[in-house]
Amino acid sequence: MIEIINTYDKVIQTTSNLVRAYKIYPKVFEKEEYKWLHKFLDKALFTVLNHLDLAIGLKYVQVSLAVGNKLEANYFSRVLVLTSHEILNDLNKMLGKDIRLEIQERIGIEGLKEIDELTKEMNCLRKKHLEKLKRLRNKVIGHKYEYAYQQAEMITDIDIKDIYHVGKDIFNVQMKFIQIYKKMLERI
Repeated sequence: MIEIINTYDKVIQTTSNLVRAYKIYPKVFEKEEYKWLHKFLDKALFTVLNHLDLAIGLKYVQVSLAVGNKLEANYFSRVLVLTSHEILNDLNKMLGKDIRLEIQERIGIEGLKEIDELTKEMNCLRKKHLEKLKRLRNKVIGHKYEYAYQQAEMITDIDIKDIYHVGKDIFNVQMKFIQIYKKMLERI
């Protein structure tokens, strides 16, 4: 278990460093000739911020389950539900049409092939999980039931391991997106 915690801690620290690096882009790229980069870096930052949230949520679901604290594992799985839903619901914020042309002009069509493959992967996850995540988000995070016992039932019925795996699948695809952003920045 210590190895898993250490791995998550390394991912969290690395991702946190990326957040600090990406969030300074408006100051570093002030000149007009670099303004096009703002959209690209903003998308990268959006992805990195979500990735950080997923890493922390995944870590604490796993830690809570390992120590036998199902109540906390359930809580962190609900955090994963919310984060995963928002990521899948807002796929265009990761890499939308608004910067595809810019990438194609600067890197070429081959620069978009990897992105398109990852977008397909993420769309498959979206098709597979979004409805379930939306229902859970609205019912166990948004507190939309008339009677609290209904919500309590739904909360206790959450399949923690399933939600963990959904979050982990999204996490893995986002990791690939982050690597592509890095490669593109090196090529630009």
